[in-house]
Amino acid sequence: MESRSADFEQGLAAQFTKVRGQDSVWAIRIPEKDMNEWLASRLPKWLEYQGKSAEQFNRKVQVRCQQDHLEIAAENSWGVGVIEITPKIQSATKDNVTVATLNLEPTAAAIGALAIPAFIISSFGPTDMFESLQKSEFRLADGRRVKVQDIEVLPGEIRMQLQTSPTKN
Repeated sequence: MESRSADFEQGLAAQFTKVRGQDSVWAIRIPEKDMNEWLASRLPKWLEYQGKSAEQFNRKVQVRCQQDHLEIAAENSWGVGVIEITPKIQSATKDNVTVATLNLEPTAAAIGALAIPAFIISSFGPTDMFESLQKSEFRLADGRRVKVQDIEVLPGEIRMQLQTSPTKN
């Protein structure tokens, strides 16, 4: 599984950094199985690389893709907690500039069979852990930009439409 997860990680990185034509729009499909294998074998290493304590997150984490939402389950000291996320691109205008963000706020949560208000999820763990994932646009090492144009969650997979653009002037 470690080898498959490393191949998945490298394949995903290769898709994001692939040289494409000017303002090229492209799509990617991420199967639930690949996400779960990566979470099981590579998440602790990724957390260490991000400067997080791997021991603090040494719990089983799994993702389940449903129609229009993700269910993320993780062990915690009380049992298994589940959060539901409905990812979507949101636009906001600030100072006459429209900025798109990827909204990954929890829409529902539970610990075991006990439903809890989604807004208190941040009290169960660090809120900055996946903060970088909420940006709908990010810069590659060579200065190009990749922007998430659309994201769709279907049973068993996530599909994303992205656009690679040259550097901003």
